[in-house]
Amino acid sequence: MCGKINQSRQEKKQIKARANVLEQYDHRYKEAMDEFHRNIDTYKVEFDHYKKNIQKTQKKINSLESRLKGNEGTLEAMKAEEHAYQGQITDLEEQIKILLKITSD
Repeated sequence: MCGKINQSRQEKKQIKARANVLEQYDHRYKEAMDEFHRNIDTYKVEFDHYKKNIQKTQKKINSLESRLKGNEGTLEAMKAEEHAYQGQITDLEEQIKILLKITSD
């Protein structure tokens, strides 16, 4: 009888010890999950920040591309203008040659 009482007490102690271990695991699990959710919230904020920076950068790129196209158009117009001036210079040089011939004769 005394042996069964001691065995019962031992079993109660073992059950309490297991319950304590389970409570510790449960507490650690809850702490880990809280940390996990805090990290997720932090990553969401960082992701939104990076997303906004990417959008700003894309707008700047689009603006620069638009300006580049405009500058390319201006450059083409300037080349055409230069070509026209070169033609005028050639015409003036021809006229000067003719005038020099006329005056030298």
